[in-house]
Amino acid sequence: MTPEELLNLLETASFNARKYSGRRMYGKDCPAFTVESDGEIMLATLDIVRAADEMGVPNDQLHEALRNATTDSMGKGVVVYFPRYTFEVAR
Repeated sequence: MTPEELLNLLETASFNARKYSGRRMYGKDCPAFTVESDGEIMLATLDIVRAADEMGVPNDQLHEALRNATTDSMGKGVVVYFPRYTFEVAR
């Protein structure tokens, strides 16, 4: 799955998906979305799985993306991001 495909998947799951640069990413951007609290991450995962099924995303690709997701607390919510799926830097 490409970063663009993952971003599209998150948008299909009804998240306000965006590019994000997290810890130790050194300015590279990856797909991300936010939730209000840690407790909403499980519900978000269910929405992503449902959207992936509707889009025909192979299970192994979905598993790889979800397995490598990480979070940062932003004080007013939690950002869930996928640092292994970095976007190409325009030159």
